[in-house]
Amino acid sequence: MILSLSVQSFIKKDINKKITLTGSTNNESVTMFRNKK
Repeated sequence: MILSLSVQSFIKKDINKKITLTGSTNNESVTMFRNKK
């Protein structure tokens, strides 16, 4: 039970990291696009 809980929390953290990475990349590309104008 404890093991599965820790695995679940680890997966959640990993998903959050991926979401943050994707979000920051999108923000960077949007900023680059705005700077080109």
